[in-house]
Amino acid sequence: MKIATQWEEHIGPVLYITLKNRTFGFCLCHRRKDRSFRFLGLENVLCSRCMGSLIGGILAVVAGLSGFVFPIVLSVIFVIPLIIDGSYQALSYKESSNTVRFSTGLFCGWGIVFIGVYCGSLIHL
Repeated sequence: MKIATQWEEHIGPVLYITLKNRTFGFCLCHRRKDRSFRFLGLENVLCSRCMGSLIGGILAVVAGLSGFVFPIVLSVIFVIPLIIDGSYQALSYKESSNTVRFSTGLFCGWGIVFIGVYCGSLIHL
């Protein structure tokens, strides 16, 4: 297995995983201007949803390092809105606003970190 990253001009960072003779590419963030916040000229760095996920994840790490414990059930529930909103939008039923994308990303980032903490604690038992 070979893992590589590459910056594609139109879609941003792409993670490439090669298994045997097949290569799979995973877009990490599309960086579309219409789905990004305009803030200090950084609208091409991350989309609203990815920015929310990053900030939510950072806040969760800080909270976890401070001794805060978050229930696993709530962590899973926090991921669900992003799945629903992203799926609903992908199926072209409606276009989300950047505020909705950011907030679902924020909750998902928080939830994913604490799901990881929970799974990590199971490994050490």
